Amino acid sequence: MAKGGAYERELCKIISLWWSNNEHDDLFWRTSGSGGRATVRGRKGKTTRNHCGDICNTDAIGEPLIKTITFESKRGYSRDTIADLMDCPKNSALQTYEDWFEQAETSRKNSGSYAWLIIARRDRREPLVYMPSYLWTALREAGALKKALPLPLLSLTTNLRSSDGTIKEETIIGIHFNKFLEDTEPKHILQLRNNLQDHQLVKSLS
Repeated sequence: MAKGGAYERELCKIISLWWSNNEHDDLFWRTSGSGGRATVRGRKGKTTRNHCGDICNTDAIGEPLIKTITFESKRGYSRDTIADLMDCPKNSALQTYEDWFEQAETSRKNSGSYAWLIIARRDRREPLVYMPSYLWTALREAGALKKALPLPLLSLTTNLRSSDGTIKEETIIGIHFNKFLEDTEPKHILQLRNNLQDHQLVKSLS
């Protein structure tokens, strides 16, 4: 089973084929240093377009997707589950999923994208995607994920802790990765971008 970088390369091919309607398998690739350069620039208050997270576009065709969503991939971690956010002791160390969500949000901020999405696959399990609830809502408003309620569907509202000690209430949505690909099309991402631009225009006129 693919591990680490090999899994990221596998995902890049899958996402490329999905985004291009099976015409290209090389529109996306692993971010150099898994976004390390973007992290350093982010500490200086600088954004790094298209090179945050674990996946970047290698062709302009893929740029709208990466400008909209920052992707993180996680492989393994079989002893960790999102349920750890519900039953961990109050004074316990930061849980793996808390660390993931903080990392994803940092990558999103560094990139200037709209939202983050984590693709996680534990050993001998199906891949899942996790996203903030506002991305789920925006995708559905753009026409995605509406063929049927994608079951199983996870919705978890909890107080997420960060490494700096702050705590923020967040709602996380989780579904099967394959279901996400089946019920979300590139046109939905483009529509989401149009909706965001329209919203910004309304705000500027108000």
